[in-house]
This record gives sequence, C-alpha cells and structure tokens, in this order.
Amino acid sequence: MNIGTDSCTGRLWKQVHLELNKKITMQPNRNTLSLLACTLVLFLVVACGRGKQENVTTMEGVYAVDPLFLRFYASLGGENTLGPAISPVFEDQSSIYQYTVSALLVYDPKAEVKLHLAPLGRDMGLSEISIPTSSAGENRPLSEAIDQNILTLYQKLGGAIVVGNPLTKPLFNEEKNRHEQYFENVGFYWEAEEEEVAVNLLAYGTWKCDRYCRYKTPLNSRISLPTRNAAPFVQLVESRGLEFTGFALTPPYLSADGQLEQIYEHLIMQTSLSATDSVRLVPLPEKLGVPRDILVPADSDEGMYFLPIQDGLGYNIPKYFIDYIWEHGGLDFVGQPITQLAEVDGKMFRQCFVNMCLQALRAEGNRLQVSPESLGIQYRDIYYQPAITSVPDEQAQDLTLQLWEGFPMVSPEQEQEIGVAVFSSGFPMADIVPELDLLLPDGSRIHQVMPPTNENGESQVVISPLLVENGSLIPYKVCIDTPKGQRFCLMDSYLVWTADFITISPRLSPDHTSYLPFVINNFQSYIPAVIDQYILYLPILTKDN
Repeated sequence: MNIGTDSCTGRLWKQVHLELNKKITMQPNRNTLSLLACTLVLFLVVACGRGKQENVTTMEGVYAVDPLFLRFYASLGGENTLGPAISPVFEDQSSIYQYTVSALLVYDPKAEVKLHLAPLGRDMGLSEISIPTSSAGENRPLSEAIDQNILTLYQKLGGAIVVGNPLTKPLFNEEKNRHEQYFENVGFYWEAEEEEVAVNLLAYGTWKCDRYCRYKTPLNSRISLPTRNAAPFVQLVESRGLEFTGFALTPPYLSADGQLEQIYEHLIMQTSLSATDSVRLVPLPEKLGVPRDILVPADSDEGMYFLPIQDGLGYNIPKYFIDYIWEHGGLDFVGQPITQLAEVDGKMFRQCFVNMCLQALRAEGNRLQVSPESLGIQYRDIYYQPAITSVPDEQAQDLTLQLWEGFPMVSPEQEQEIGVAVFSSGFPMADIVPELDLLLPDGSRIHQVMPPTNENGESQVVISPLLVENGSLIPYKVCIDTPKGQRFCLMDSYLVWTADFITISPRLSPDHTSYLPFVINNFQSYIPAVIDQYILYLPILTKDN
C-alpha cells in the first residue's frame, strides 16, 4: 500500500508503523499503555479517513455511508432498503446526521438509543387522530393500525422502535397510482397494479433534503407533498382525516378575491385572512363544469334518504353516502347534492354535492367502500399556476425565476429564509443580484439586497423575525436586472403562524460537514466505532509491517 508522505493518512500510517515496532520491544508492564497508544492512533486514522471521505462521491449526488452509521445502516437493509447516502455527514447541536434516499440517520450521544432515524414524517405536517393510542400510551394492535402488506418489512426494520408511530392509515394515492402509509421515521408504498406486492420505502430523505441534495430520486418513490401548509387547513385535515381531504397538491396561495386557498386531492379549502379560524370548502364540481341534475320525486327504497328542494321534488341520497357525510361535517359542510345517484360501471356509484363528489366502490361481500373523488388533481392541472415564471423575450434569453421559503410556516419570533433560483435557457445564471421587498401588515416595506447568485443560480437571504400578528400573510417580491438592462420581478407570500408542532430535523448545512471536534469531545462514546474499524485496518497494518 503506497501512501504519499505529505498526506494526513500517510503521516498517520507512518505513526502506526512506529507504534507497532515499539510494541515488539516494550516491557510487559507497559502493554496496557501500548494498547491505548495503538487505539488512539487507530482513532486518528478513522477520523482522518472519514474526514477525507466526506466529499467523495461515486456518482452525482451519492456519498459513501459514514463509518459511524455503517453497521446501523446495514442492519436496516443498507442501500437495498434505505437507498444510497445522498449527503455528507454534518453536525447540528452536538448530533451527527447523514441523509439517505429514504431516511435521515442520526447519532445523538445524549439519547438513550444513540443511533436512530429522525422523525421526518412529522415535518410533513401529517397526522391523523383516527389512529389514537390507548390510555396507557400503548399502540393499537398492528392489525388495526398497519396495513398487512407492509407488516413483513415493518418487522424486518425493527418495528415501532425504528419505524416510529403511524401518522396515517393506509392510503391510496390516485395521482401516483400507489398505496401508501406514512410513519414518523419512514414511509411505505406499493404499486396498485402489481400482482405480487413489493413494498418499498418512500423517499423521505430526498423530500426533506430538497434542493440541498443533488440525487435524482426515482419517480415511483418520490413524495409530492407541498413544502408548506397553513395551520387552519392542517387542523381540518387532522379533524376530518386524510382519507377525506386527500393530500395537499399545492402550497397555500392567494385567490383572485384575496382569500387564502389550498388545493387538496378531493377538495379545495379556503379561509379569510381576517378570520383564519373558519375554513370552508370551495364549490369544486361547479368550477369543473359538473351540471346540475333535474329534481325528482322521493324514492320508495328504504335505503335512500330524500332531500326535498322545491314542490315535493329533490334529491335521493343513498344511506351509505349520508352516513359518510354526517361523519365528516354534515351537509352544511359538504354541501347539498347537485346530481342524482348514478351507476358508473356496475361496480361504482357516484353522486356530486356542492363542494365535492362521492363515489362508492362495490368490494368483496357486496360491501360498498365510500370515498371522495379526486377532483382536486383535475382542477390543479387546469387552473393552478405555481410561483414560477419565465420571460418570453429574446433579450431575456428565456429567463426563468423560481422562489421558495425555507420553512413550512414561521412564528412571529422565528426567522424565515427566502431563496430565488435564476436560469437562462435552462442553465443557472451566476452573479445575478436579486432585490427583495416585503410588505408588512401595517403597510410598511422592507427592502433588502440579496447576495449574488452562486454557480447553481441560487441566492438566499435570512429574514429577521417580523413580530407581526399571528395569522399575518406576508407578500414579498423578488426582482432582478437582466444583463440587457431589463427588470424582472416575481411575487409570492408566506404565512406567519404559531403552530403546535416544530420542525424536527435539521437542515443540511454545507458549511457544517466537519465532525472531528465532535468526535474528540465525545471520545468515550465514539470509541466503539473505532474498535469496529480496527478489524478493517489490521490486515493492512500487518501486511505493511
């Protein structure tokens, strides 16, 4: 093994040779000191080797799994289960982290279980009170909380100790055409049309690491949750359940009439900025052009409920739809029917109401499964315009801007990060200086010049706490001057809201990838990792000696 004498590793190997030679001639009463010296040298070898390993990638966006996590990573199935590592190791508040495609590996010297997975699922704002715990704090039986299809992989990973508690019931993601279930630390999915169920993990890690990681996640495992939510909408999801609302398809946005809206798979939520404690539904079927049916007399079928509208005529609603509606807010919330019951294909029944459409699928045993229809997907694809735009101008060379906020929502006492990415003809533009303007609720403005864009075309700025009223929407505008002297601006907004949950996991910070001070300060707890590596280094040492 040839190692350059000017490298850190080379110098350490020479020291190892020296220590081994000393060991041969040492007196018996100094064996303990010799062993300690060798251990210290091996410790430095591992530390130096790991420090060099941080920035080594085998392909774009893929990093070597840090030795600190190797055994834990392998015990969970390694790359076949968690995917490759997609970030260097980094330190945050005395803990060490590393992202994989499906999880965030954590080493916390202060925790009872030092090696574990971070609860990234909590950062998604997902929770369903329909999966409670008992009064003694014990989880409900697995048969009730966990889909049987994922039980094998769930147990292989280590059960609740590793996976965490369930955040949702088993769900069907119509847009992705897959079944899903979300837990605190990882999420599971399996394709809807597969004859043999193959369960895999959702890409929690790449979802959380976001633009800080450059790994291209396979489409089938990607998570399409928005990066921010408004607290009133989150509270309604918690109270009614994800199976009723579906997943959020967009971040909250300002509608044309100045209301705060958010599109979900099955419905559109709306609230007034002056009364954010009241959430109502937008008449989605009407916006998509669903025509109203004619009124009819009452049906004599005992399984039908008749709602009179005019002159003894009205709508007949099957009991299974009525029961579902009463469980999820009643007719005042879902809205009165606008169509009569229709049979779609012999297995499916459908009826539309003012704010949503319901469908009932005939399952085994002639049992009907009721669920809302995913009209939100269709509405989003037709009408929603995200905060990204381009300049159709030859001089602008197809200039494109994209804005983002650093956090799902911020409290009045919390900092916010605003970022912008600038592209020209699909390529990032460096050294562009954006300007930021924020409009505060009292009508005043904050103007701030952002740092020049980097080689990736990105620039970020941290906004100090605004100390505005809870529930305030903060519109902001980012402008750039093009190389041809044109000025181009893009507007967006974020919500100031005191939430009942906080962001669990740290951000990947490129300037915090050094952990050697942490290792030295936590020498006793880190020694087991050094001993594990001794087996790897010993054959090399004896060969070179």
